[in-house]
Amino acid sequence: MKTKEEQSAYRKVYRDAHKVKQSAYVAHRYQTQKEGYTEANKIINAERMTVNGKYVSRKHPLWKIGNYRSFNDAAFSSFVNYNKTPEGDVYLITNDAWPEWIKVGKAGDAEDRLKNYQTSDPFRAYKLEHSITIENRHTGEVKAHKALEALSEDRKNEWFKVDLTIAVRCIEALNEHKE
Repeated sequence: MKTKEEQSAYRKVYRDAHKVKQSAYVAHRYQTQKEGYTEANKIINAERMTVNGKYVSRKHPLWKIGNYRSFNDAAFSSFVNYNKTPEGDVYLITNDAWPEWIKVGKAGDAEDRLKNYQTSDPFRAYKLEHSITIENRHTGEVKAHKALEALSEDRKNEWFKVDLTIAVRCIEALNEHKE
């Protein structure tokens, strides 16, 4: 027969061995569940939106399927093909709040761009003064900016302090030089 000390030592070894065995079992089970979980998640997440790793509810106004680093990435992801279509408009937009200033910009469609501007003005005072459709709106806008920079009194990004007739002539000159 074993002494109480031997029995106690035996129980301790048995318990320790059992704990090791149990923790190995738990670790194996966790890994199996984790692998199954990630496979299931791939299926579920294919129909979700995440921004910076965080789930976004379908009720969010920018919601669309995918994983994005920021809301800007999500909002502008539809513009991926925007630069692939160079044809479009170079336009002049004014606002009565700044009567001497004219915005020179580019867009696939100038009327559509005007509608976007109107959402930022409670009085809907933006006006599309002139636009031309050219083969490459990107280079057209750059050329217009360079020409107007030399002809304008002042410039703030795409806004020029210049007479409207001068700006119209400048934009029209883009059409003349396309041949």
